Parts: sequence; structure tokens; C-alpha cells
Amino acid sequence: MRISKKIIAIALSVLMAVSMMPFTVFADALPTATVTDITHSDENELGLEAAYKYEATATAAGSKYADYLADFVITVDKDLPAGAIELWGKYAAELSDNTGNWTKLEYNEAIEADKEYHLLQMSGYWPITYSDVADIIQTFYCGVNGLDAAGATMTVELKLFENAEDTTGIEIPSAKVEYTFPEAGNDFYSITESADIDFNIFVEATENVAAVKYTYNKLNEQEAYAAAEVTKTVSELTPFVVEYEGGIANCYEYSIVLAPGQIADEIKVEILNENGDAIREHKTSVKEYCEKLMAENDEGSELYNLAAATLDYGKAAAEFFDYTPYNGAFGDYNLGDATIDNYTISVPAEVKSVSYVAYSTPALRFVVDIAEADAAELTPSATIGTASYVKYEDGTVVLQIKDVLATDLDSTIHIDLGNGEAFDYVPLHIAKALADKGFKLGHAIANYNAAADAYFNA
Repeated sequence: MRISKKIIAIALSVLMAVSMMPFTVFADALPTATVTDITHSDENELGLEAAYKYEATATAAGSKYADYLADFVITVDKDLPAGAIELWGKYAAELSDNTGNWTKLEYNEAIEADKEYHLLQMSGYWPITYSDVADIIQTFYCGVNGLDAAGATMTVELKLFENAEDTTGIEIPSAKVEYTFPEAGNDFYSITESADIDFNIFVEATENVAAVKYTYNKLNEQEAYAAAEVTKTVSELTPFVVEYEGGIANCYEYSIVLAPGQIADEIKVEILNENGDAIREHKTSVKEYCEKLMAENDEGSELYNLAAATLDYGKAAAEFFDYTPYNGAFGDYNLGDATIDNYTISVPAEVKSVSYVAYSTPALRFVVDIAEADAAELTPSATIGTASYVKYEDGTVVLQIKDVLATDLDSTIHIDLGNGEAFDYVPLHIAKALADKGFKLGHAIANYNAAADAYFNA
């Protein structure tokens, strides 16, 4: 199969979601604790594949469980070879020489399915009573890396034992969490060669893939919008072969069209088996993609500049159109203010004003003094993009030129109104006007045009 698009493939990190439920404490009930997923927080200093924080929510004073022994019990639902997983733990309070430091559990034997493994006993930090947990330790951190555990589900729970001979223990329902190690698969994403912001997701066609669910916000809009969810079976997706550094992957492709102001928007991808269960999951964004490109390419290179210009374009568009969900999502601008040429534009009397529309592929809108009835009989045209008349709710007639590629923003477009009048227009004319009025969007449009032209037309 011929690959028709330029792919800059970046492997996605894989992480299955966990579900945790709060519990209400009643008098004389079991001790309670909360579990927080800290996988994507700063508290996961080691970048572990999955990490959790256990916090005691009641003191041991007056509890009949005060002198019960406590331990974190781990089970896995399938046999795993030695070295298949790494277990890590950390105390938040003074109880050992390793207080405040993540400690790896040194265990080099095969793991048996459904067998209980007692983390604190295996680490040498036992016996510990519930009083120790509730009144001294209070917070305990646990994390895991899966090295050869694809598809296995691990359960970690805090349990109490009446004494050292008690092998059954008592579960604390609010202190239990499950984590499923994702199945292996090479999944990628890219931006297309067509110089707009089409975000392409490539899911490897591994044996158990039956469908893919994509969760994102309504697409290609300049203003706030509602969440959308799309599920596609593999028969509805486009087969695609991705060549990457490690080889070739047979994948399924799906493209998501984004306005520049949306590039920080999270896109969630769940790869489903025939039962509808997620076997792999990804969360990403165009912003994350661009940041990776900048980190992996030399500053000043064509690809680096394109990624930087895309980030700046997204930031400027979000600011200009007051897309508040992204306030603070971007850092500083990456590129300086662009120098934009002056363009002398002569337009017919019917053309009153022009505006720039920050869709995935830019558009121009010219307010024209043409009656709606007359516009309906006219056939406008443009040498770049697609021309059509559109009526606003207030009755204003607009000539819209859609699908103006980023690489064409500095090109001359010959526009025919369809009534015998015509004129030439360069889209950077409006970028210059925006920049002159102090809007960063004007400079960002010009930088985006220059970077796209340098990379895609190289």
C-alpha cells in the first residue's frame, strides 16, 4: 500500500484508566481510607506507569481495630514470569530510613495468578498496626511498572489482620484499586501534509482490536462547544501502513479536524475488543504532539519551526476568540513577531469588510453589499479555496472563501463576485491589519504561513 501522507509518527504512551469510588463513614464501621490516582501528577516523581496515594481518613483512637496488623495486599489475575512487573512504595511519615523516597520491591520470582503478595512484609517493614497507618504513616504511596504483563489486572488493597497467623484478613472497601496493564500495540499520531490541522490517529491492527472510541469536543469551532464521542468499528476505519523507526505497522486511521484554538484540547482514544472493553487507551492533543516535535528536533529546523508556529497560532487564536477553557494551557510564545509585507488591496464598492476565520483550514469572509435574492442567483469563484455566498441571521450577505491552506496565506487569490466585479486579495493583508492593531494573531498567522510553506513545500 502506498503511503500518501507525510507521517511524523510518535508512539503514544499507554495507560488504562482506573475507577475509584468514595465511601461514607458510619459509626463503628471499618477503618476508612481514600485512594487517589496520582499517575499524571507531580507526586509521581519517577513517572511510574500507574501510581496511587492511600490516605487514612480516621484515627485509630477507640477503634477495636487499633492493634490489628495492616498490610497492602497485591493479587494478579494471571500467571506472570519473573520480572514482569516492578512494584514501588513510599511512606510520607517517619517510619523507616527510606521515608520520603520511592523504594523498589526486590522480588525476582514468577507471580502466581490470584496469590496474595503482602507488600509491607516483603519489603521488611512489618509488623505495622492500623494505629501506625492511621496515626503515624497516614499517607502511603504505591506504584507499578509493567514490563511483561500485558492484559493482566492487578489489585492493590489495604487489609487488616487480627494477628500474624491470620491469613484471611479484613478488606477495607474504600482502600482498594484495580489496574489493568494495557495490551501491547504500536499506536501513532500525526498531522497531515495538507497544511491544515488534521490530527490523524493510527491504531495498530493487533489481534483483539474490534473498534476504536474517540472522545473529544465538537470540532473545528472558534468558540466553546460540547463534548462528542464517536465509536468506529475496524470495518469503518481506513487501513493504513505506518513506517516508523522500529519497522512497519498495519494500522487503522481516523482523522480529527481541529481549529487552531482547539489544539490544547484533550483527545481520548480507547481501543476496544469485541466485548467493548478497552484493551489500550491514550490521551493526547495536538499541543502535546507539537511539543514532542520541538523536543526531538533541532531548534530552527523546518519541523521545529512548524511545531512552534502551530503552538503560537493556537495560543493566539484561543486568546483572540476568548476561548476560555484554554486560559493557561499554553506557555510563552515560541517565535517572535513576524514582519508582514504591506499589501495594497483594491476592492469593488460592494465589498465592505473582511474577516479571518480560524478553522482548521483558514477561511475568509467578505461582507458584501449584495441583496440576498441577488446573491442566490450569483456564482462566485476564487482561484484558491472554495467561494460561496452565506447569509447571517441578521440578513448580512457574506462571500466566504473556505479551504485556504496555510501555505497559500501569502498567495494572491483572484475572487470573482459573479456579477461582473472581481478583485485580487492576499490573506496576509488581514494578518497585517490584526498585527498593526496589536493582536498576536496577526503575527501568528504570518509565522504559521511561513513555517508551513518552508516545511510542506520544501
